[in-house]
Amino acid sequence: MKKIFLVLVAVMFSNFIAKAQYPNGTRVQANGKPDVYLMMNNEKRWISSEKAYLNLFDNWNGVKKITIEELNKIPTGKNITELSYLAKSSSVKNVYFVDEGKFRRWITTGDAFRKYGFSDSKIKIKNDILSIQPGIWDLE
Repeated sequence: MKKIFLVLVAVMFSNFIAKAQYPNGTRVQANGKPDVYLMMNNEKRWISSEKAYLNLFDNWNGVKKITIEELNKIPTGKNITELSYLAKSSSVKNVYFVDEGKFRRWITTGDAFRKYGFSDSKIKIKNDILSIQPGIWDLE
């Protein structure tokens, strides 16, 4: 029982450290590896292709290089594919991260938008944006 408790504490501690070092919005890449991840909801989410990346960002500036050991300590979330994009309605100023084409996640403030490093030029006008199911968490 004591061993299980210690393992649980170690996992929680590593998650706490990862969250503090790599807050939501941070893009990370292991040294010498091509894969880039975006921290969202305290998990690393693999950006599955260059097209998926360029749906959200203008360039590769701001990607933080880390060791593979550091990367492996961060909990893993769902992949971000080419089905993900930024969108808003022409009649509403709210901007959303459309997650895999299935969920809209409100980007709550301009500061949150900048923290994630998203690009204004990548925002699509989708007047049916509110018909996409809202996600259970937003980007803050």
